[in-house]
Amino acid sequence: MSTKTDDFTAWFEAPEQADLRLSCSRGWAELIWQASRAAVVVELPDTWSPNDCGDWAYWADAVDSAIEAAGVRIKE
Repeated sequence: MSTKTDDFTAWFEAPEQADLRLSCSRGWAELIWQASRAAVVVELPDTWSPNDCGDWAYWADAVDSAIEAAGVRIKE
């Protein structure tokens, strides 16, 4: 399981971030990255129903659609 620090490090050290590394300190880049993550809000659909165990749950495809509609990719 990766941590937020691992995720940031992988993003910051990616080749496509070369210009960012030249123009921005790692500390500032991490603050910007954290703020971009905190700004993501996904409104989940109102599609509750009982699952096979009798517990109420969201339908996975409806949740996936809501996440993708917000412009967020789902890790496979």
